[in-house]
Amino acid sequence: MDQELVVFRISDDLFGFDLDRVSEIVIADTMKRKPDLPEEVEGVISVEGGEIPVIDFRKKFGIYSKSYADENWIVILEIEGRELGILVDGVVKMCKIASEEVKPMRSRLHTCHTRFITGFGHVKGEKFCLVCPEKIAKTVEVFSGSKVGVM
Repeated sequence: MDQELVVFRISDDLFGFDLDRVSEIVIADTMKRKPDLPEEVEGVISVEGGEIPVIDFRKKFGIYSKSYADENWIVILEIEGRELGILVDGVVKMCKIASEEVKPMRSRLHTCHTRFITGFGHVKGEKFCLVCPEKIAKTVEVFSGSKVGVM
């Protein structure tokens, strides 16, 4: 069985989300910064009358060594009926990969930032890490709390 993915770049690394979890991809210049947001939230984007919190994937993964891309993107994920925006450096491609091509994460490799990764795969010779949206959401205060949306 094939799995459809959105593959995106953070610094020099590739990551992927299951396409079924992605509701929209927008350019980051639509993000607004607001006072009194938790530190992990970079800002919010307005979509269909509501506000969606946006977190910085770089900070979540401890990637601080490179500067931001000139044109960042926000991947909007649907998680448990709510939406969360993920700031990324760029969307590389949408593709299909055979499920057996995704290798599970080995428990001995887990570190603080790899706890979000469920597996590894290759798409046209490029290695990527498959990311679990639920694992990210559980660490985001505004998401794991009682309400996401208008703040």
